[in-house]
Amino acid sequence: MKKIFLLVPVLVLAFFLLGCSPAERAMEKQIEAQTGDKADVDIRGDTTTITTGQGETQVTTVSKNTDSWCQVGSEWKLATTGEDTGNAEWKVQGIITSGEFRGLCHITYRAQSNEEIVTFDYYVDESGENGYMEMSLNGQKYTSQWRADN
Repeated sequence: MKKIFLLVPVLVLAFFLLGCSPAERAMEKQIEAQTGDKADVDIRGDTTTITTGQGETQVTTVSKNTDSWCQVGSEWKLATTGEDTGNAEWKVQGIITSGEFRGLCHITYRAQSNEEIVTFDYYVDESGENGYMEMSLNGQKYTSQWRADN
């Protein structure tokens, strides 16, 4: 299940960049290479269904307005079935107007499996190549940064 949660951001990006039929084949090849399991990908409208020997995963994309790079309320949802069931959701909160992350788009991520709940806050620039990830764990906050020039 954790492998699927790690693949989803790449898969959503591939969907937007490649279109339907080529995206399905590209996604299947990537999943098969990373999991060693045969994969079937079906894209219909806003829903992408990924089926492997471990179960089925559905990714639903809801975009409020494609004219804005950080549209409040846009979201991506993921649900898995099979050996490990779980759900994940990314939700755009909007552009930060003050403080350390001023000018960056705030995206929340929440994943729940049979065993745990994980939450992250992402702060990214318009290119998506630079940003921060914050995680709270046992009352402590951890922040990591990524940059395109690193």
